[in-house]
Amino acid sequence: MTNYLAVLMIDISDESGIICGNIPPPPLVTMLNNNLVTAGIYKIAKFYHLRSTLPPGPHPWPLIGNGLMQFKSGPVWHQVFRGLTAQYGPVFTFWFGGVPRIIIADTEMAREAYRKNDFAGRPWSYLGSQLSNNDFKDVLFTDYGHTWEALRRVAHSAVMLYYNH
Repeated sequence: MTNYLAVLMIDISDESGIICGNIPPPPLVTMLNNNLVTAGIYKIAKFYHLRSTLPPGPHPWPLIGNGLMQFKSGPVWHQVFRGLTAQYGPVFTFWFGGVPRIIIADTEMAREAYRKNDFAGRPWSYLGSQLSNNDFKDVLFTDYGHTWEALRRVAHSAVMLYYNH
């Protein structure tokens, strides 16, 4: 006896090719789940792409980073960083939560990095946005540059004016 696959095709389109019929939209829960899955895949892909562009380092967890390494290596962070320096060399990436930090463990390399303005600056922070004005134009939260230098000069002259009296 032979089994046959029967396929029934019903044409529900009119002559213009537009599908006729009453097809209900997907439920809201399904749409939200699809959006969450898509956003999750995007964040994970972005995370691994960013990780591939940085110096080598231990494999981080996507949301917590490398924070659990402290429990594995000992109670203090310098033991963790010494172990990572021995494994990855003097420059490596360490993730604090979802934020990567480049660690420079060699004294001469760190001095050279601080001589250049490429490494100067401050990252954006929520606390800074609450304590500063909208444009981060104050001496505490402004990124390094001409604006910061001018604000520092004004702040220094004000402190020296009141210090001398």
